[in-house]
Amino acid sequence: SNFEHLARLNVDIIKIDGSLIKNIDVNKNAEIITQTIVSFAKKLNIECVAEFVCSKEVYDKIKEIGVDYAQGYYFGKPSPMSSF
Repeated sequence: SNFEHLARLNVDIIKIDGSLIKNIDVNKNAEIITQTIVSFAKKLNIECVAEFVCSKEVYDKIKEIGVDYAQGYYFGKPSPMSSF
């Protein structure tokens, strides 16, 4: 039913949960599920963002899979808006 909701809501970006992403470089099941999400999204012209990108290995794997955007400690620690 969640897939139906995505189609009905006309979303433009799907955020892939960190529970799948954080070990994607060593967890084949997480890799397969993420590949499926990205493939599904691309067929519907939906972009994907991966959260919890914590290392170069994880980043390289999501790039290989075709994830459009990434966020996580690999790029920088979260900080309050007031620090900018």
